[in-house]
Amino acid sequence: MTSFVRQLNMYGFHKVVHMDAGLPKADSQVNCVEFQHENFQRAQPHLLGLIRRKVSVSRGVEEGGQVSQVLIQVSHVRGWQDSSNLKLMALCR
Repeated sequence: MTSFVRQLNMYGFHKVVHMDAGLPKADSQVNCVEFQHENFQRAQPHLLGLIRRKVSVSRGVEEGGQVSQVLIQVSHVRGWQDSSNLKLMALCR
């Protein structure tokens, strides 16, 4: 159960706390735990695609660094492509 709750939290689900939480419960409600997510709604299956796993801060920083490196490489390739296009146009003239 602990692992399942951890997975729910990683996807943005939150435990529902009822107003009567401090009151004694009936035997049938002792192990009842309820979670909610704003995009998990009955008869709204199109919202399910919006439920995504949260990215940890350290992982996000690492992926952000990789993305910036790729963007730099793309910039270099575009520059090379532009200069090649200019050379090709000059040869065509």
